[in-house]
Amino acid sequence: MFPKSPKELAPCFQNPMFSEHPGNYLSCAPLRLLARRKAGVRSPRARILPAMKRTKRRPVNRKVIRSQEGAQALFEGWRKKLTKLQVELKRPRVIDAVPIDFLRDEVPERQGQPTQKFSGQLIFFTKDDVTIRCPSGAILVIDNYEIAAISDGKARFESQ
Repeated sequence: MFPKSPKELAPCFQNPMFSEHPGNYLSCAPLRLLARRKAGVRSPRARILPAMKRTKRRPVNRKVIRSQEGAQALFEGWRKKLTKLQVELKRPRVIDAVPIDFLRDEVPERQGQPTQKFSGQLIFFTKDDVTIRCPSGAILVIDNYEIAAISDGKARFESQ
């Protein structure tokens, strides 16, 4: 593999690249290998430095906010940008559009599977409750004591 004598380098001198640039002796592959051997490099392959190795991806450090006062600025940003949020409830609840019987002022039995997590956009918030629009178009008003956490994937609000 490595050239050991100048006789083995003879094909290199017929290389058109070498003849155009006679001063550039590293333009021929056998000469480069010979120069690497003289420099003390044992293998023709480049060494992989620790900085070049693939690094393991670290999980994103989420900013966790637990106080209602600290969450005000976060909620305001989510409301203005209409960010898609993941909402976690403390207890499962049926999330569905519910028709109201205005003659009897009664809400019919909710049908569907109760869920503890759902997604939506923050529309409005106060210190007591949060209003969220679901992808189905349903608008939910949820009391803060029912909410376990609200997250956009980067920041997370966890109620106490």
